[in-house]
Amino acid sequence: MAARTLVGAKCRESDLFPARRRLSLHTRRRPRLRSEEDLTGASCVSPDEAFPGMAKDLAARSRKWAALGGPSLTYLVEQVTGEIVPFFLANGFRRVSRYMDDPGDAISARQIRLERRRDGKIEGVSITFDKYHRPAFQIQVERRVATGTQDWVRAANVVKRPGQYLCFWGAPWWLPARLWPRAASRHVAARVRVLSPATLAFLDDGRANRHLRSTAAGTL
Repeated sequence: MAARTLVGAKCRESDLFPARRRLSLHTRRRPRLRSEEDLTGASCVSPDEAFPGMAKDLAARSRKWAALGGPSLTYLVEQVTGEIVPFFLANGFRRVSRYMDDPGDAISARQIRLERRRDGKIEGVSITFDKYHRPAFQIQVERRVATGTQDWVRAANVVKRPGQYLCFWGAPWWLPARLWPRAASRHVAARVRVLSPATLAFLDDGRANRHLRSTAAGTL
């Protein structure tokens, strides 16, 4: 009720915080976010260097988003950027800021989206970090028709074991992020990197294995 009374009366911020009368909600500067180097003690691969041609606004938003998760998340992002992403870049993928070139479908700051065009199809790899800033991520691969209705050809989630549908790679939900060790982030990134060649085989002809859980299958 108190909150409604203040809003209903259009109470000014300067009435609530007299010492801050000279600054409004719209002009007060936000605290500077610490960089990856501040958080980890070692600079990460620059998004602009790792992903040539990527929109600079997405690079900046991604850096800020990772920094909000603290050292554990920032370090995991660094490992994914340096260990997994280069494999796909070397195989013709590029990082994009729009999903399948759709101007209305911007990629989230917590996602690394890689795409390549081949044989009239768009193949995509989505690495999506936990929205609550837990040091963990999911990875999905897909192949879709590039034009028209953009029908699905095939898609799969990369999982740890058979029977899983979705899988978070990284810290379990019950573990505080500050207790997730750097060695574990390195291990997770290296393990997913080893599985990456199998994802390309799946995109090519649908060959799956125990670490790929199919989520869509078309007739093309």
